[in-house]
Amino acid sequence: EPAANEDATVEQVRKIASRLEQGFSKGNAAMSPRMVGEWELIVCDSPSVAYNKGLTGLGRLVPFAKLDSIWQILRSDGTATAMETLKVGSLKLIENRLEGNYSSPDGVTLEQTYETARLGKAKLR
Repeated sequence: EPAANEDATVEQVRKIASRLEQGFSKGNAAMSPRMVGEWELIVCDSPSVAYNKGLTGLGRLVPFAKLDSIWQILRSDGTATAMETLKVGSLKLIENRLEGNYSSPDGVTLEQTYETARLGKAKLR
């Protein structure tokens, strides 16, 4: 259960995102060249990400795993990479990568389809 201050933070982020969305030119804002780049997810209120402890569900399956970070790379050719890092204890990190494409059928929503996954690449800090 999130704390009250986390709920307030999520609401603030939603308001900021709404203002940013209004700043995009009309048309296909989700496919704007300004969306191309590397992005770190800093706030997420997705029930499925919380339940699965990440994007892939591996965080839910690995004992004592915690979601450390989620990044995505959106490229101008429509390809995308999503990366999640899981922390297990204090030393071991597990990196998962999903590779695929992104599109926007309605000009607002960004849809991502992943075709390949590289799961469980372990590395030491």
